[in-house]
Amino acid sequence: MPDLHELERYMLDRIPMARAMEVHLEQADESTLTLSAPLTPNVNHQGTVFGGSAAAIGVLSAWLMVVARLRAAGIPGNVVIQSHTMNYLKPIAGDFLAVAQAPAAPDWEKAVSLLGRKRPARLELQAQLLLGDIVVGTLEGRFVVQPEGIGAGRGG
Repeated sequence: MPDLHELERYMLDRIPMARAMEVHLEQADESTLTLSAPLTPNVNHQGTVFGGSAAAIGVLSAWLMVVARLRAAGIPGNVVIQSHTMNYLKPIAGDFLAVAQAPAAPDWEKAVSLLGRKRPARLELQAQLLLGDIVVGTLEGRFVVQPEGIGAGRGG
């Protein structure tokens, strides 16, 4: 996997909202990627995390997982979200984590093959939002990876 500091810098440069939400990359390996976010810049009128912030950080964790896997494999491409579903299970009343799971191995292999032929690839990823060790939200997202030079510009 790419260097954590380099990957976090990439995220903050490419997604300015991540800086405003004070998102930090805590961990990344082949199977999971974890972002942390504090309550204060993401708070709503109820004193809990704003739903839009929760969804954005969930999407961001999965997006960055795809970016990290591509970089680790030396595959250039632009990653964008196509669709997602967010389930809010409990209010998030404190600093929280978003933990994205790597795409399933057969899906990743298919994506690598498509990208190798300069064709776009779609990947389904899941992420959990955690308050301590309690799952407070889940995200399912579909991401599109465009081969370098095609489509999505800056890769957001």
